[in-house]
Amino acid sequence: MTPLTANVFERAKRAIADVEASEKSRELVKFFTVYGMDVFHAGSTKTVGGSLIGIPRHFYYKTVDDVEKRDIVVRVILNYPLTYAKFHLIN
Repeated sequence: MTPLTANVFERAKRAIADVEASEKSRELVKFFTVYGMDVFHAGSTKTVGGSLIGIPRHFYYKTVDDVEKRDIVVRVILNYPLTYAKFHLIN
């Protein structure tokens, strides 16, 4: 598993604090970087093994220039002009 950068890890810890999780629950949560656009979660803070939370790479972006445009894939939908999607990804 790829660990989070220090900046993203601090934001993740603040998010857990915002939901007012107990100190015991906070210790049972482990973070890692996940491929794709969705947050991943498994396990529970109610079990001995704790929980895993996968944070997508796009949470690392600070500016528009940080976006890895080459990794973006657009699924073409019938009757939807691809030029529209290209315009918004490039600009």
